[in-house]
Amino acid sequence: MSALPDAAAHPAPAGEDPYGQDRHRPDHPLHGVFGADPRQLDVDSAAPLLAYLVDWAAGLADEA
Repeated sequence: MSALPDAAAHPAPAGEDPYGQDRHRPDHPLHGVFGADPRQLDVDSAAPLLAYLVDWAAGLADEA
């Protein structure tokens, strides 16, 4: 995330397809990022999801 340009200074184009071909362009602010703009992530509110995913992945490891 820290490698991405500042969202305020380099916003993603309005109305673009976040899964479209534009993200393949090297000059695009989110070059190589497909899907929602991750620069809007609120890390504090993501903690429950992170905990769930860690537990899920650990459960898969226990099963293997």
